[in-house]
Amino acid sequence: MTRIALIIFLLSPLTFCAQGLEESPRHLDVFIGGGGMYYVGDLKDDQLPDSKFMTLFPYAGIEYALSERTSLRLAYMKGRLKGADQWGQSNPGRDFQFRSPLDDVHIAARINILKNSSTRTVSVGALVGAGVFWFKPEVYNGYWTDAQSLGTEGQYLDGDYPSPYALNGVNLKYGLEVTWRIDPVWALDLFWIHTHTFTDYIDDVSDRYPDPADVLSSSNPDLSGFVYRYIDGHLPEGDAFRGNPKLNDGYVNLGFKLRRTIRTYSGHGKRKKCNAYN
Repeated sequence: MTRIALIIFLLSPLTFCAQGLEESPRHLDVFIGGGGMYYVGDLKDDQLPDSKFMTLFPYAGIEYALSERTSLRLAYMKGRLKGADQWGQSNPGRDFQFRSPLDDVHIAARINILKNSSTRTVSVGALVGAGVFWFKPEVYNGYWTDAQSLGTEGQYLDGDYPSPYALNGVNLKYGLEVTWRIDPVWALDLFWIHTHTFTDYIDDVSDRYPDPADVLSSSNPDLSGFVYRYIDGHLPEGDAFRGNPKLNDGYVNLGFKLRRTIRTYSGHGKRKKCNAYN
């Protein structure tokens, strides 16, 4: 995926001219980039960057400048989230670990704090957007196994337990972006994006422990080892909290993207011709 996107990015036809870019703020760009991302949720003490939680992600998409103030982008990122109690201080006696692939498709708007122009080398913009994402957590107890089908909060047990959670959802995004306009064709963006989701199960930890009697009588002999993973052998009481159900999970992206203008537009959306071709 990344290799194909890079080829398209580098070989895309160049149908712009520097004069056209100066005369019209409307232009179509393609971009590719990446950076580091980390999870925010019940297995992390705070929302600050931490190298133990950090993973790499590629990023690609298209962006259309509507005016000197505003642009819209359609983008795709592919990453991986991970977390563990032992990487923080909140639950020193517990040893939950998770990992999950992540696919994210979103639309975002950039509103420039200062008007963008061909004469301004550096500009700053605020980002806001929405998207859809897919995840599939795994949990660890000597080996990795699929968490959603395991049902660590009693999803597949008889009784008053939650239903199995969905492995996709919608999200909201906000962030900041700094742009360095290299020349009329190329630009380099540095960004910080925080993604808020409406699920508390990216890490498979949300609400309460199931009743130990129900877990031990389960048809799955491995379930208890994943539910009660404590260093000191502690066995929580049924209905005790595993996590904070009022705090949904999220993720943060810190990265860059290299943009290339492939088309500029004059009035009424018409393409601007280069003088060299007249």
